[in-house]
Amino acid sequence: MAFFFMKLSKYTHIIPIKDDIYALYNSLLIDSVFVNRTELNNLRRELASPIKQPSDLLQYLYKFYFLIDSDEQDVEIYQEALKRISAPSISNTYIIISENCNFNCEYCFLKEAVNKKSTTRFMNNNIIRKTVHFLQKTYEYQKNSNVDGAQIITFYGGEPLLNFAGIKTFIEEVNKLKKNYYWPQVQYSIVTNGSLFNNEIICFLKKNDIAVGISIDGDKFSHNKRISKDGTQTFDEVLAGIKQCSANNLPFTLSVTLTEDVLKRGDEVLDFLVSLSPESLAYNILMPEKGINQSDDYYKQATQFMIHSFEKLKHHGIAEDRIMRKVHAFINKSLYLYDCSAAGGNQLVITPDGKIGICHGYLNTMDYFPTNLLDNAMINPKDNIMYQLWNKRTPLLMHQCQQCECLGICGGGCPYVAEYTNGSIFSLDDRFCIHSKMILQWLLTNAYELSK
Repeated sequence: MAFFFMKLSKYTHIIPIKDDIYALYNSLLIDSVFVNRTELNNLRRELASPIKQPSDLLQYLYKFYFLIDSDEQDVEIYQEALKRISAPSISNTYIIISENCNFNCEYCFLKEAVNKKSTTRFMNNNIIRKTVHFLQKTYEYQKNSNVDGAQIITFYGGEPLLNFAGIKTFIEEVNKLKKNYYWPQVQYSIVTNGSLFNNEIICFLKKNDIAVGISIDGDKFSHNKRISKDGTQTFDEVLAGIKQCSANNLPFTLSVTLTEDVLKRGDEVLDFLVSLSPESLAYNILMPEKGINQSDDYYKQATQFMIHSFEKLKHHGIAEDRIMRKVHAFINKSLYLYDCSAAGGNQLVITPDGKIGICHGYLNTMDYFPTNLLDNAMINPKDNIMYQLWNKRTPLLMHQCQQCECLGICGGGCPYVAEYTNGSIFSLDDRFCIHSKMILQWLLTNAYELSK
């Protein structure tokens, strides 16, 4: 009779769940098996010596790659995973229609760009026309290269509605251009502080099916970091804007930065956000700033609030975007390669003066903005060195992530934060390591409860 030597795949992690229950979790296949302490100890004994007659559990674990009998099997599933990495191509574009802002939020990660002295604060009609034609050429090139698909264009700032005329001009230029040239299906969106809505703006957004994201940090007490240029509170203006959207049946998402004031009053804040009836919520963890370092405890508390919020929001039919990404990956056993569009080489950012880059996080420094519309430049991501570099910014290709239990569902966090805090876009975003591990623990615990 043949004797077999087996061992745990290097992607199989033993994760305590509760009491004497453990998850055997394959981080690359995003699959789990739950065992009790006795079963786990029996499995360890079986693996400690040559196997004559494998138990049913051992046979199952071997069949589904929790166990391997040669390192080549790990190489095989890793190579299959790598096939999921597509060549870089544009799917998301940020139009910085205004670098100016009427707010001066204390935690704004773009405050240097927003507050810098510049003669070009708004995208003018010439740059808008060049932007539209540049995008048309980019989309047509991708279509001819068999990389066609739906596109997202986001009007961003600063406060984009300070240049509402520019947004109207952009849409008008697109409508004229697509009568004679190729233009794909596009979902437009806008990220705004919500203080400038009026009937004209709301009617325009509805007519052009522009998805609306409004930044608000909970109720009046927790919104206190979002102040105006003159230092006054902005809550009443933002709430009035949200109520205008609701009164005109304009759907909106709420973008909420998890400040310590939000976390201190979590349930009250959450009840208030639910009362506003958003389509969905998107929570943001604080970004690092010069001289301000958030503690690990902050990131743990923020993640715990997000989990608590997710569970409460689902009873109201409201999804939370950031956690939903991982829930989707976990449930569908689908690798989540990138947590943003810039990582992967799938994003364009175009500034008011026509500079072209990959990540809006770098608007402060203008790193990774190699070219300009005025040079009649054309970016083909497949052939562009910068886009090829960012395409590799996935945990699957980062050596420090290979042994992490979150390998398949993390997405790697924010490349900008990784470079800002640790020196390279290929460094870890340490905040996200804390966040992802807590989310995985919660997902596995829920999966076990549902399996009973």
